[in-house]
Amino acid sequence: MNKEQIIDVISTITSYDYKECETIFKATFIVISKFLEKQETINIKNFGTFKVVKRKDKIGINPITLDKIKIKSHLSVNFKVSQNLKNKLN
Repeated sequence: MNKEQIIDVISTITSYDYKECETIFKATFIVISKFLEKQETINIKNFGTFKVVKRKDKIGINPITLDKIKIKSHLSVNFKVSQNLKNKLN
């Protein structure tokens, strides 16, 4: 499912037209991105939690040349699914 399909489904199940749903959809991800940029945790009940984590330095291997390369520490976004959603999936 892609962005346009999600917006179409939202439009179908609500009383909003496609353009309004598209605006809300885009705004939602802008807000999530802004909070993650500030390294704040975002908890969406019954869905999951987005959290910025710092990855440590590590040694990786180039799969083509098999040379060892150093991967510097960096920030990454971690998502942990809620127990409620996990139960629905299983």
